[in-house]
Amino acid sequence: FKLQIREKVYVDDLRVYPNEDLKSVKIEADITNSSDAAYAGGLSLRCPDAAEREISVSLAAGETKTFTLADYAMPSDVKLWSEFDTPLYEMTALLSNGSQMTEQFGMRAFRSEGTDFTINGNKVFLRSEANCAVFPLTGYAPMDEAGWEKLFTNYKAYGINAVRFHSWCPPDAAFRVADRLGLYLQPELSCW
Repeated sequence: FKLQIREKVYVDDLRVYPNEDLKSVKIEADITNSSDAAYAGGLSLRCPDAAEREISVSLAAGETKTFTLADYAMPSDVKLWSEFDTPLYEMTALLSNGSQMTEQFGMRAFRSEGTDFTINGNKVFLRSEANCAVFPLTGYAPMDEAGWEKLFTNYKAYGINAVRFHSWCPPDAAFRVADRLGLYLQPELSCW
């Protein structure tokens, strides 16, 4: 649990998706106005080594809206993410009132081509482990990055490059560590 103080108008969530061309990203920012008055301002989108873009934001009192920018250009020398090379970028969404959120992401395109999987156009062979949420020492999955770093480093030492979370989804910490270490994750909804 945490107690967080926010502006009355704030960036509630930020999502970044690489586009098919791997030269640009789609950005979705959820902005919430919890005040009793309408709000109008700017939303700056910033990624190091890329041009800053701004979106106009206007919200009625008590409203939450998703603002989308479909074509944020990445640097011309953009580095692609894979299990062998894990460059990560940071996108920051900053409202003119000072509220901000930063999201880390890798530029990658994971696809199926015929009977093969590819990452950024290169064939990939998934060497997977099925994690069935069995953590006998604690009775629950790690909630911090250190716990996932230990588990995922062991997986990598055995040549595993993918983890299937059988009928469950791990916490955010697992995704952040997987991005850094170069692991593909397959979370699942329960009972599906």
